Amino acid sequence: MSLGEDVDAEVEALRYTYGEELSIGIEGDTCTLQITVQPHTGGDSSVQFVEARLQLLVDSSYPTCGPSISVMDAKGMDDARVRALWQHLQQEAELACGELVLGHLIELAKDHLTASNVPDGACMICLDDMVADAAASTSGSDAEGAAALAKLPCFHAFHT
Repeated sequence: MSLGEDVDAEVEALRYTYGEELSIGIEGDTCTLQITVQPHTGGDSSVQFVEARLQLLVDSSYPTCGPSISVMDAKGMDDARVRALWQHLQQEAELACGELVLGHLIELAKDHLTASNVPDGACMICLDDMVADAAASTSGSDAEGAAALAKLPCFHAFHT
């Protein structure tokens, strides 16, 4: 890669940290990193109600200027929540101009999804609000709450 020694080292560290989860594309002096980010759920995918694909695009102006950030293929989130995630990452990138921040942005996205790990909208079956039940499910403090929701592979959720 030809983005500078520090950036090359950062990308290489990310490659080792995230392994096959991280897709790295290099074209000229532009590097595109993509990773699917998910909330921290202790490996329990049954209580993972959201996820998104994060794309970070860096060129020769990085790290003086922050990366270009895109949030794509969001599941379990409406447009407002996707926009809130993007704004959160954008603000952090702007505050960290001049610093190597790619790994931090990936972890920040995961933390943001963890804090908002609730399905949007109403139950497809009973039309009750999902948010209160999802909060009980993800907190892990209420065994009955954890059993109250089911999630399909397409991230649609419903009461059980």
